[in-house]
Amino acid sequence: MSSLHSKMAKGAAWMVLFKLLERSIGLFSMIFLARILVPADFGLVSIATASIAILEVLGSFSFDIALIQRKDCDRSHYDTAWTFNVIVGISASLLVLALAQSASSFYNEPRLKDLLYLLALSPLAGSLENIGIVAFRKEMNFHKEFAFLISKRLIATTLTLILAVTLRSYWALALGVLAGRIVGTTLSYLVNSYRPRLALSKRKELMSFSVWSFTTNFLQFASNRIGDFIIGRVNGPTSLGIYNIGYEISNLPTTELVAPINRAVFSAYAKMSTEELKVGYLLVVETVSFIAIPAALGIASIADILVPTLLGDKWVEAIPLIKILSFYGLIQALTSNIGSVYYALGLPRIITKYYIFHVLILIPGFFIGTNFFGPKGAAFSLLIATVTIVPFNLKNLFHLINVQLKEFSKRIWRPIVASLTMLLGLMTIKSHHLCICSKESIYNLAFIAITGVIFYIATVYALWISCGKPEGIESHALLRLKHAYNKDSSR
Repeated sequence: MSSLHSKMAKGAAWMVLFKLLERSIGLFSMIFLARILVPADFGLVSIATASIAILEVLGSFSFDIALIQRKDCDRSHYDTAWTFNVIVGISASLLVLALAQSASSFYNEPRLKDLLYLLALSPLAGSLENIGIVAFRKEMNFHKEFAFLISKRLIATTLTLILAVTLRSYWALALGVLAGRIVGTTLSYLVNSYRPRLALSKRKELMSFSVWSFTTNFLQFASNRIGDFIIGRVNGPTSLGIYNIGYEISNLPTTELVAPINRAVFSAYAKMSTEELKVGYLLVVETVSFIAIPAALGIASIADILVPTLLGDKWVEAIPLIKILSFYGLIQALTSNIGSVYYALGLPRIITKYYIFHVLILIPGFFIGTNFFGPKGAAFSLLIATVTIVPFNLKNLFHLINVQLKEFSKRIWRPIVASLTMLLGLMTIKSHHLCICSKESIYNLAFIAITGVIFYIATVYALWISCGKPEGIESHALLRLKHAYNKDSSR
């Protein structure tokens, strides 16, 4: 394995470890908050944060990506990026204050105005974050990135839970969002000695790359958050709260397992030749497929047990949404790394074109689906729009880095077959052992989840052996286990 591939693997491991720990914290937090608060509380805060996010994204140029992608960055590039961020943060905060009353009237929700007045501080607090921490990723010091991110998450979550116990209302969520921004900014100056200054000398160089990122960020926002506006307006905060919880649970493979891998590998991609990029991309696809496919299908298969057991009966309407959106999360997991390749090649405009296509399909679908079928219609619309663009996106990527469909399929077929076998096994257990699976208890949930993992791992290794034990994830996993065993034995 080359030095870059080795660093990429170590970086991905650090980011996955972070996400596993963060998700453990996040799951505990979500369960805790869902038990204390009601769906309308989550929906109301989602409307507020979406309203703020659309103003932030209007000035979001992804300067961190530009700094990582450029090979000749100096202090003036970092200072220019930070100055732009501060300008955007101040502008967004002022716009939130100015539009709070209008947003409250649009949603016919009087509580929204005061909520927005509070959260108007959030963009400003976040924009002041130390730009120096981008160097952690650029220089592939992911252990430092890990320490920063996990500390921020722990402190912010603790504050939110304390607020929830004290206030028992949507104000706890809002104050938690603001606290998270303030904590992140404060920590960024404690973990990195860089001290940014006001400067705009490199604005042309950064903007030439980032103008495409701006367009992509806006379209990505429309793709991910348009549901907050439409569902919130048509069906109200309660339906939106249920939809967002369903979305979050169903997208765990993407947000918590795959996203950290993408975050880590982009730094390595930016340093690779086209041939190295092909090898690196296929390695990432193989790794992601072995994690994301069983996770997505597993979540879909146990949603009817997971939701009432962990969240309570007031969230059962999220079950059909989780089953639909799990397949959306699966597709996202398998294709989300494509964007990192395009950025590494200096071709952000391609990402923008595909997001335009996606949004043009998605928005009409959301309006129709939500008006006629509620949140479930919105979930189907998101899935259909995402499925539609995948073949075109993959075809273009394969052409750019010279990947054959046979090479791609070879990396993912074993986890697909093993995951389907796992799914069949779980369905059989649930249908023939109702005495075990019908009761809502953490023990039954753990039993079926562990059974699914055993089914999957056993099938994966059976397929690997039947194929002649080719080099891949299975062989690397066995090698690491062997090394770990030998170290323990030698002590």
